[in-house]
Amino acid sequence: MTVLNTDTLADTPYQVTVSQNLGMDPTEINHRVNRVRNYDAFDFKHYKYKCKECLVGFRLQQTPQSYLPTKIIIDKSALRNAVYLPYKDHNSTSVRLSIDRYPAIRYFFTDNLSGCAVFIDKRDGGHFFAYHVNTHLHSGEESKRMVPSWQHPEATHRLNAMHTISSRDQRLHLNRRTRYACTKDNYLGGADDLKKKGKKFGWLGHKTRILKKDLIAGTCVIGVRVRGGNDWTFYFQTWGRLDRKGVSTDLHVIDSGTFRNN
Repeated sequence: MTVLNTDTLADTPYQVTVSQNLGMDPTEINHRVNRVRNYDAFDFKHYKYKCKECLVGFRLQQTPQSYLPTKIIIDKSALRNAVYLPYKDHNSTSVRLSIDRYPAIRYFFTDNLSGCAVFIDKRDGGHFFAYHVNTHLHSGEESKRMVPSWQHPEATHRLNAMHTISSRDQRLHLNRRTRYACTKDNYLGGADDLKKKGKKFGWLGHKTRILKKDLIAGTCVIGVRVRGGNDWTFYFQTWGRLDRKGVSTDLHVIDSGTFRNN
């Protein structure tokens, strides 16, 4: 059984990778969000996954190149001790972490972040629900002129609205709940100083060519169930590498921490 030691998040960069078609078939729910103040109306889909179809195994693959992250490779192995939640462009996805039905679950993973937000709802009674919400609104040239953690207010509004509406699909509006969040201002705050020093900011996998003085970076999310209990701790990790003269340097962890309690 693969074990991921969260103590390594401070110095070992990780990247979530899916090795195969996982054959998931979520329920699609269409939503319309009306115009609010200066924010335009928009449509989105909520992809609601069952925990059973998100059960996966994983393995760690270290690369000999020091400028590449250690991969967390998701697959449908025989030992399924993790839940993996995909993301969908301009939409939301969700899953309940059903440890009552699948007690072998120990970890939670989702796709790497580059402007998305991940929310966790804890319902009274101890049930946890995870959401990955995505929008590319105002993510072009405007955002490149700002510090990495900046997000346009309308994009923030959309992410929060998609989470709120998706939680209603899980009937969480009928229950008291605690909300945990990992948003761009949280997981990219540690990269702002690098931007202020004049470094361009790009995402590994989003660039086909490494430019001079680029910070090539990524953010992963990992949830770890408290051993022997029903509680969870959710972590983020942002890593990057500098390329000053066209030569790749070693990766380093820019920032890591736990989700905020909202």
